[in-house]
Amino acid sequence: MSWPLLSLALVARAASPDVAAIQSLEWARAPVAAITPATRAPSSEVRRAAAIALGRSRDPAAIPTLEALSGDDDPSVRIAAAEALAAIDGAAPA
Repeated sequence: MSWPLLSLALVARAASPDVAAIQSLEWARAPVAAITPATRAPSSEVRRAAAIALGRSRDPAAIPTLEALSGDDDPSVRIAAAEALAAIDGAAPA
């Protein structure tokens, strides 16, 4: 079993199916548009996973979505959004 497949199998056991799906999109380097709908999920766990995935994408197109998540009701989502914004800002060319 290759490392990405093993990683997916481990995540599927440890996380909810929705979170595992978001992480799969992240590992597949899915475009921001494929991950963004998860930021509106009822589950804060899913919104947090989406924010993390968007940050790891380092795609500036994710900034408006992450800025919106920075006002989320759940503190863990707000923190993930802030960290994601910092990651994207840190990846910007000088």
